[in-house]
Amino acid sequence: MTAGVKILEEVFRSMLQNKFYTDDNFDIIVNLNQGDLEIWRFREVVDDDSEDIWEHDKISLTEAIKIEPNFNIGEEVAQPPVAQLSYLVAQPPVAQL
Repeated sequence: MTAGVKILEEVFRSMLQNKFYTDDNFDIIVNLNQGDLEIWRFREVVDDDSEDIWEHDKISLTEAIKIEPNFNIGEEVAQPPVAQLSYLVAQPPVAQL
């Protein structure tokens, strides 16, 4: 991994941590040769009444079905968090106190 790729990955990991409080269920793929950047969020489908539905790496069955109607409990949802991250990219930096 080159220094440029590592720096880009760390920038996006920092953005993910600021938005989602963790980046451990995200994959960041940077390919400078092709100019590609992919960010994928992975979450496990759980029952709507599950106690762990609020964990960062879980998604309710109802929400998962909105993405793909064939998901079942226990399966993994992989989706790019583009809509959630575009807000972060468009916002000016916030001064820290």
